[in-house]
Amino acid sequence: MTTMFLLNHTWRTRFDKAAAFFTPSTFFLLRTLVVHPAIFAVLLLLLMCKGNIGEGLLNGAEGLVRDAPAGQIWACERISLQGSVPSVDEAAGVECRRQSVPRAVWVDEANRSLVTLYKTGVLLSLLASLLTWLIRRQASAR
Repeated sequence: MTTMFLLNHTWRTRFDKAAAFFTPSTFFLLRTLVVHPAIFAVLLLLLMCKGNIGEGLLNGAEGLVRDAPAGQIWACERISLQGSVPSVDEAAGVECRRQSVPRAVWVDEANRSLVTLYKTGVLLSLLASLLTWLIRRQASAR
């Protein structure tokens, strides 16, 4: 009766071969390129939406397309109140003026931003993995 819930020999050997395929380097690449950047992006999205991702995404999308001309998206053009290029200290003196831009331009800019965010997540993951490896190596050497 209990053998009915166990895997037969063929499936067990298939799972053993699949497990042998995943080496520690494969797990390292999976964590570095997929898991950690995904967690980083979700946490950043949670922070940006103040905990309510659905409402934050809906409000953001609505702000982009509401009352925009056909085929256009509202974008923010930052202008300085003093008429010069804003410095870090003058961040409070910068206001946003809505300007319509073609959707393709906005999509290209959003894609570049997402790729930069992904690369940042991968770099943070590499640094975290390297620091973890160094700490474990120091602990095992003692």
